[in-house]
Amino acid sequence: MKTFDQDSEQVAKIRSADYTQLRPYDLYGRKRVCYGNVTADLAEDDVVGLIKIPRDCRVLPSLLAHTAFGTGVTAEIGVAAQDGSGFIDKAGTIADDDDFFATGVDVSAAGNELFADTVAGNLGYIFEKDVIITITLESANPAAGTLVGVAEIAND
Repeated sequence: MKTFDQDSEQVAKIRSADYTQLRPYDLYGRKRVCYGNVTADLAEDDVVGLIKIPRDCRVLPSLLAHTAFGTGVTAEIGVAAQDGSGFIDKAGTIADDDDFFATGVDVSAAGNELFADTVAGNLGYIFEKDVIITITLESANPAAGTLVGVAEIAND
């Protein structure tokens, strides 16, 4: 029999004597897609609420598509509690964050940008509350344009 040097958290639970049950976002859950789009004339530091993410789901690699907003324009991809509390966790310890998923995203020319696709970019983060994915344009005088977000999540 093959021996393992180390197990993931999920495999360790499965192999445990009491067979700890995994949540659907870890095993046999459903992959779902959350979508949002906006066409607007935005100013620097305007925040767009783009996509709602339900509580108790795991965020998978997701995509931001955009038109050209002009030379030097960048964006941050963040998250804010839908309830307006300013905290994305139930305990009230993790504040809304403008760059939770990405910072310095080049939106000067039309294109597609992945987010939540690395450990540093919060791949696999599990939200305790309903949240809204936000986009903030960081450079002065962006042109009018369109933002389209497609967030992939795993839940029951």
